[in-house]
Amino acid sequence: MLGYVGIAAVCLIGLQLWPGNGPGGKPADPAAVTHPDQLDFEVREPLDNTLSPDEFRSFPDALPNEQTRERETRLQSAIRDGTRIDPNLLAEVKDNTLGIRRVEADAFYEVLDQARQTPLERLERASPAGVQYLNIMTDPTLYRGHPVTLVGDMWRLYEFPANENIYGIETLYEAWIFTADSGTHPARIVCSSIDPALKPSDSQRTPVKVTGFFFKREGYDTLGGLHVAPTILAGRLQPYRSPNAPPPADGIVSVMLTVVVGIGLILTTTLLSFAVSDRRTPRSTKRLPQLSTEAADQLAQLDVRSVSEQLRELEEQERWAAWSQETGMTARPQEQNGHPDAAVPELPTPLPPTRAPRSTSLE
Repeated sequence: MLGYVGIAAVCLIGLQLWPGNGPGGKPADPAAVTHPDQLDFEVREPLDNTLSPDEFRSFPDALPNEQTRERETRLQSAIRDGTRIDPNLLAEVKDNTLGIRRVEADAFYEVLDQARQTPLERLERASPAGVQYLNIMTDPTLYRGHPVTLVGDMWRLYEFPANENIYGIETLYEAWIFTADSGTHPARIVCSSIDPALKPSDSQRTPVKVTGFFFKREGYDTLGGLHVAPTILAGRLQPYRSPNAPPPADGIVSVMLTVVVGIGLILTTTLLSFAVSDRRTPRSTKRLPQLSTEAADQLAQLDVRSVSEQLRELEEQERWAAWSQETGMTARPQEQNGHPDAAVPELPTPLPPTRAPRSTSLE
């Protein structure tokens, strides 16, 4: 068993060392090796049916050459239009390098000059839609020299003098912005001018929009170590307000004042119209209905005295009863057994308690 294993191992080693099959053999001819992207996978209908089941027919690959010529034509047109940077100019640009290298300085200022010379509207139309921070960071070669548009919150804005250049650029502005998909990783924006509403500051959070050329994935140093960020070279940085965003604070004040004044005018007009209508309408007097005689007599018999009057009358009656008991006054009988009582002297009859006049008002 071990012998069979040894023979198999020797055969495998021999195949690996055979010329042209391993690192030690003769290398294959590069012209004879076809890249997978150069293979033609398009299925075409055969010209005839004379092929056997184990045969196939191949066609000359002329389509990629036509595509290459068309792509080159579009590139040259975009370069002349100012919406694309010549790839030959960016040949020395390398990603993941710290800052702008000396060999990249000429390309750096030439791209800045082209960004400020090309109209912003033209650059925005030429920038591909839907490009995000993640796309630029994962495939920088694809977007290098292309115009891109980024919208985000600017946290820092610096102003610094430009190095000597042949394009007359004297002042540069560096902004660090965070987009919706960048998270805690910013993008570096370098431009030659800014909107007057933007002010350089080390701590702010201003929504901005920028359209410029992607230059490189540049490294920068922080307290937490080295990081990389996409560097966009633009002509102008401007503030941005989303169409769905609420109006700014000063706009809200003006809107609220307008609403309050409008409501006041409406209420004033309504009250004035009511007052004018009341003056124009003639006044009408209404008479109470006449009561019948029977109803009037019934109302006259009602005791309409107030509670205080009734209590005062009860109090006077109680005082009269107490006074009668103290003086021994009782009702004198007119006669006894059919004869007048002559023994009982005549006493003056006390006056009855005064009674307040009947009042017709209700309390």
